[in-house]
Amino acid sequence: MRPSDSLLLPGFHPDPSVVRVPDGYVVACSSFEYFPGIPLYWSADLREWKYVGSAIASDNAPAVLADAYDSGGIYAPTLRYLSGRYFLTGTVFSNSRSEMNFFVTAATPLGPWSQPVVVEGARGMDPDIFEDDDGSLWWTGCRLRDEPSYEGETEVWSRELDPVSGQLVGPEYHLWSQAVTGAVWGEGPHLYRRGQWYYLLTAEGGTEENHAIVVARSRAVTGPYRGNPKNPILTHRHLGPGEPVANVGHADLFDDHDGQTWAVCLAVRPRDGHHILGRETFIVPVSWVDDWPVLAPGVGRVADPGTSTDARHNRLARSDATLSLRGPADFVRMTESGWVLHGADQTFNGTGTPSALFRRLTRWDDQVRVTLRLSEGAAGGLILRQSDASHLRAEIDSKRGAVELIERDAGTDTCVASVRIEVSELIELLAQLDGGKVTWFVNGQPLGETKASSLATEVAGGFVGTVAGPYVVGAGGLGLVTDWVQGTDQDLAAAGLPVPPVGHRAQDHSGTTHN
Repeated sequence: MRPSDSLLLPGFHPDPSVVRVPDGYVVACSSFEYFPGIPLYWSADLREWKYVGSAIASDNAPAVLADAYDSGGIYAPTLRYLSGRYFLTGTVFSNSRSEMNFFVTAATPLGPWSQPVVVEGARGMDPDIFEDDDGSLWWTGCRLRDEPSYEGETEVWSRELDPVSGQLVGPEYHLWSQAVTGAVWGEGPHLYRRGQWYYLLTAEGGTEENHAIVVARSRAVTGPYRGNPKNPILTHRHLGPGEPVANVGHADLFDDHDGQTWAVCLAVRPRDGHHILGRETFIVPVSWVDDWPVLAPGVGRVADPGTSTDARHNRLARSDATLSLRGPADFVRMTESGWVLHGADQTFNGTGTPSALFRRLTRWDDQVRVTLRLSEGAAGGLILRQSDASHLRAEIDSKRGAVELIERDAGTDTCVASVRIEVSELIELLAQLDGGKVTWFVNGQPLGETKASSLATEVAGGFVGTVAGPYVVGAGGLGLVTDWVQGTDQDLAAAGLPVPPVGHRAQDHSGTTHN
């Protein structure tokens, strides 16, 4: 059993954790400020992946998620099968509470998932949960050192978790600091047992170009842990600029149903020194030599998946979740004519849940098309969001009778282009990504161009990737979205979906197929 290429989940799918299930495999990823939280993907063969739900939904969302800031929210889940139940851990960062570590459980990875159990006294982030052979549970996390010898120095700690109360018991153990002297921002620790050895897999160097995966081992779960002399066991930081895959780190190990070990990890696909899709989930084979894991044996790197329009990835993108910000999309309802978005005073200002829906961008040549009509006095359109402070949007202003192309950089809006339009009709907005630029159209006619680098993590900061979709602002305003399609014309044709002709002008028609 082998994946067809190194890229498992394209687009914003960072911090992967995986569990083998009877009929295949399930991967969980970070969701940050987006809702629903902690998306789950299932595969029977490690090739074809399908979105099967999220662990954090309307009925069990932590209240503090509603107050998450840009690139706050839910970090770095660990997904495990322990004592007959599935466990998912995570950390919530928000304005009202930092470092809230929690776990949820379920009888199956499809849920329903329990209410969050907050693990009091668990400092730091990226918690792991591990079950030893004697049935004891161990909670392991990463945090900044109280008395660091340099800025950004972190440590990995572990403590036993009571299975009944869900709280920490017994003494705390310091397991690890870093493999390379001076390494910063350790993250994503995971404990495993294989034979007589306990293994600690973690990452260091920060989730950027210096990211690296390292491993240590011990004869006891509480340590002492000794690092692999060959650390880091996987990184691309030494390859220099221009690599098609970069920032490799934050890994998790698992054995497939045939006994082959694999590692899922995050990485990015940059162009011209920046990336806009976010940290994506990749996979490499693992062999064992002298009781140490060897990632990508004989190669030592994550393979370039290329830029092919892989049909598997397109199918995954079409099945993926529709997202909202910081809470459920209570502002939307479905009708025979399409999605009706109820506007509110809430805008993209770093708080609350604006009336906006999103899907992940998955390719550098992606395109997004929405067709919508606004009620009198409302504003709305199509947004490509990296954060509330950094995004691109084509906004219909029904009061002015115009469509404006707006670039927001560090919280400041700049109008790049503007055209007059009859706003009482359905309006089609199209954003086409092509390398370093985004070209925008209104009803098939050019509106203007913006730089794709405005959406790059290297420019905007943060930990997420670009998402896109329709939005409405203005209390009492309504927006009817009759069509929302993502993918190139070739993708749509291959999937049997309608491709609009050049110069197409949207017409109002009920019963539109929604994709």
